[in-house]
Amino acid sequence: MNDIVRSVRKTAYLTGAAAGAMLLFRNEIDWAAGLMAGILWCVINYSLTVSLFEMALLQKEPKRITRALIIKFPVLYIGGFFILKYKLFPVMSLLTGIGLTLLIIGIMNIWPKRA
Repeated sequence: MNDIVRSVRKTAYLTGAAAGAMLLFRNEIDWAAGLMAGILWCVINYSLTVSLFEMALLQKEPKRITRALIIKFPVLYIGGFFILKYKLFPVMSLLTGIGLTLLIIGIMNIWPKRA
């Protein structure tokens, strides 16, 4: 797996854990759970997208591509649909988790490499 994907995953989880801890301290359990669900969904989606691009460009392992597509589209997106439909978490907490992860992805990909 790509080093950027690993660093994005680690940074997103640590940032989400810190934000979730602050929300739990304020006794906002539903917001903390929604934030972590949004981060988890976005990190999994990002990881699968990057791995799909790598496999497609290298034209390797068609069985892995099929498995990744089956996980990404039906499982991940239908799961997200049901989370939104049944209002398991506040929508703004999910969007905050997704936005936070996208911000981390942008920073990690744009930030200059240090020697």
